[in-house]
Amino acid sequence: MKPKIKLNIELTLFILLLISIIFALLTVIDFFSITIIIFLLALIVLKKIKDVSNRNKYIMLIFSLLKIGIIFWIINFIVIQFHINTAVSYKQKADDYDYILILGAGLEGEEISIILRNRLELGLILARNMPSAKIIVSGGQGSDELISEAEAMQKYLIGNGIKKNRIIIEDKSSSTAENFKFSKVIYDQISDENEKIIFISNDFHLFRSKKLAESFNFKVDAIACHTPLRIKLNYLAREYLAVIKSLLFD
Repeated sequence: MKPKIKLNIELTLFILLLISIIFALLTVIDFFSITIIIFLLALIVLKKIKDVSNRNKYIMLIFSLLKIGIIFWIINFIVIQFHINTAVSYKQKADDYDYILILGAGLEGEEISIILRNRLELGLILARNMPSAKIIVSGGQGSDELISEAEAMQKYLIGNGIKKNRIIIEDKSSSTAENFKFSKVIYDQISDENEKIIFISNDFHLFRSKKLAESFNFKVDAIACHTPLRIKLNYLAREYLAVIKSLLFD
């Protein structure tokens, strides 16, 4: 008869925690890794609480409530991630558009970030396929940015062959909600009733962006650019919190 292997929960959690810390160090402590570390630490603490709770009915009650909270959080996380991933569309609905809206993302000083470059590269493809379309670049200047995101995007597009007179700047926004709020004001002023507009953002960002556009009654189609896998997990974790914030405050 084979000997039964007894699973040591604490040892297993410790090993997983150690792996997560190593992964975090290798990826320069990204948000996704920190989330995993906090979750595993919480499990270790809960295991300790459970050991004590077997001898105290009040702690047992608290432990039961914590378990319910964790189960609710896991279900909530799965549901939101499902919506984030099913909202993605890598193809445009119509063959032609009159306006292309590119949503801003963080800069590194004056330099375009990977996330923003992905959006701009797709913007270049659409702009070349639709040579009469105007391009709205939307993004203000963050506290750690030397220029506005809109200005950086304009420079990038011009540097890649797009004429300056095709580009319209919206440089006041400081969030995705304001991207749509201020861009809609510009769009309503310059567009005709029958003209069409499409916005570009990353795949992980499309669900929340669509909902925010709808909240401003901004009738706009959407298309996603691909996000490199090495950073996508990090942004998916961040986007979960951003969706929660938008549901509560935007």
